[in-house]
Amino acid sequence: MMRRGWHPDEYTFPFVLKACGELPSSRCGSSVHAVICSSGFDSNVFVCNALMAMYARCDTLSYARQLFDEMFQPGICDIVSWNTI
Repeated sequence: MMRRGWHPDEYTFPFVLKACGELPSSRCGSSVHAVICSSGFDSNVFVCNALMAMYARCDTLSYARQLFDEMFQPGICDIVSWNTI
């Protein structure tokens, strides 16, 4: 997608993360997480909720919890965040 000049946004990242979670591949999800951080979407509540769900599906709950804690401090989390964790 990015090789062809398309850049993911806050709408496409959750779908990509859902696919990573259904594989389940935390390695793939971690790579997407790095792209999310470098793209500046790491403070978007929808993207962060999708990240938490992906880590939970991949049985890496410590990463999901760490992400939740990072969201909780600046007040990014919402009711979906609480349900996901």
